[in-house]
Amino acid sequence: MEGFRDGVAAAVNAYARQRRLLTPADPDFGADRIGEGLTAVVSVKLDHPEFHGATNGRLGGAVVRVCVAQAGCP
Repeated sequence: MEGFRDGVAAAVNAYARQRRLLTPADPDFGADRIGEGLTAVVSVKLDHPEFHGATNGRLGGAVVRVCVAQAGCP
């Protein structure tokens, strides 16, 4: 979830800078501001998945976060 938000934030910030909606002096939009109310379905296949939470319903791990964050960037 965090990797997806980071990737979307990076893509939105890159788009805003490319279209000159943000000047070089403006700070980037934070992932919390961009990801508010955002819903997505992300499918990731791993050899050794790490699940978190009481029901093991949330996939975690640094490998997943980096992979999903990179997929969101152009």
